[in-house]
Amino acid sequence: VIRNALRRIDPGLLTIAETEIWPNLLRSCGRRGRPVLLFNGRISEKSFRRYMALRFFFRECLKQITRFLMQTEGDRIRIVRMGAPSDRTRVTGNIKFDQSTPALKPEAVAEFAKLIGYREEEKIIVAGSTHPGEEEILLRCFKDLRKVEPHLLLILAPRHLHRIEEVERILQKESISWKRKTSIEVTGGVTGEDRPEVILLDTMGELMSFYGMGALCFIGGSLVPVGGHNPIEPLIFRKCVLFGPHMFHFAEISRDLLEAGGAIQVSGPDDLALQLRRLLSEEGKRDEVGENGYQFLQRHRGAAERMFEEIKPFLANIADSRWQMAN
Repeated sequence: VIRNALRRIDPGLLTIAETEIWPNLLRSCGRRGRPVLLFNGRISEKSFRRYMALRFFFRECLKQITRFLMQTEGDRIRIVRMGAPSDRTRVTGNIKFDQSTPALKPEAVAEFAKLIGYREEEKIIVAGSTHPGEEEILLRCFKDLRKVEPHLLLILAPRHLHRIEEVERILQKESISWKRKTSIEVTGGVTGEDRPEVILLDTMGELMSFYGMGALCFIGGSLVPVGGHNPIEPLIFRKCVLFGPHMFHFAEISRDLLEAGGAIQVSGPDDLALQLRRLLSEEGKRDEVGENGYQFLQRHRGAAERMFEEIKPFLANIADSRWQMAN
């Protein structure tokens, strides 16, 4: 199937992202003499251990890749140890640092704030991409925090939408009022008695915008051993970011971010409760962490341009060969 597809399409260049290493596809491109570029390459410590168990197999696959454009020096070292020729590897950074702020107009944000009954004196915690075992921890912390911050609002965004009903059962068990975002929109908003303590984000593609509303932003998948999720998005809004001890999928980014003072890592549920309470009462500290994170983001921008500079010669060769064929 792959050979037939390549014969029909006849690509001049194949680009693959992060860890999309498909042996049959790579071998087929190699047979046809087509260059292959891996861009925004990332090999986590967990994936590295798995790949190393099959390194004799992957070594041959990696030889089919013409250039490895890796996110960090650690990623570059790991892929070389897996069998990539060292002279084909480059460190170009992570293109996720080049994300732009969503095109949200201030009036659109204000309209949604009005829709959820948001008041000027309250603070919002945004918990993004949460996994099983995390919602219970977050909600218990939230209940305690509401005793001292009665206007506190939680926006809860499970990583997988098929878990919405499961999370609703947890909310019910914890006796916390909630509404789905879509339900709020259908009914035209919430006011007074109908105003929930928690808004359950049951839509796709909106989490980043919601991070912009938070006083504090928690990165899910990090209190349980899932490996965490991308901590970059809240930084765009200068938000104070927290995550748990399990950030192994983003180990180097999270480590560097912590060293820059742009995030706070908690050791577990008790520490999370302690840090949330402290940060909610210390606006200056929230602003400091948020600004440090934003400056960290700015220093790491430019990966897309560096990758394009690496890819440009290959595109020029394709254009020349196609022109010669046409003439």
